[in-house]
Amino acid sequence: MTNPKRTLYVGGLAEEVDEKTLHAAFIPFGDIFEIQLPIDFETQKHRGFAFVEYETA
Repeated sequence: MTNPKRTLYVGGLAEEVDEKTLHAAFIPFGDIFEIQLPIDFETQKHRGFAFVEYETA
């Protein structure tokens, strides 16, 4: 379960953004525990948003 104090919502993501891109963008701000990039099952593309959870707040 994600900790809301350590988790960022990132919206408005371009289609070409992937987990690696998000990791590179957010790692300067702390150690990342998990990145969730929800996938649309019909299109098999991400839904345009993600959650980035850090190790510590």
